Amino acid sequence: HVETFIELNDLDARSAEMLRESAPMAALHVIGLLGTENSFLLRGVRTPGAVVATRLRKAATAMGPRGEAFAQLAKLMEDFITTNRLAGEVAERFRGLPRNQ
Repeated sequence: HVETFIELNDLDARSAEMLRESAPMAALHVIGLLGTENSFLLRGVRTPGAVVATRLRKAATAMGPRGEAFAQLAKLMEDFITTNRLAGEVAERFRGLPRNQ
């Protein structure tokens, strides 16, 4: 998941390395697969590396429960639809899949 995030968001080498070297739970927060604060695709961002650095700092200082994995499943699915250019009926069928699939 981390490598896909790096590629899709066009991270620079320094930011990509910081993310790869981060703790697994922190990385999941940064890429939006854990918790509800972040998204997988960085839209409308001038400097993706700065966003990743900020997310890493926040993840490192987070206290309390880490959140539910895939808490933003609907958002992740929309990002998948956008990234893969799914349209019409295919996108609707994808959206209609049960969570356990």
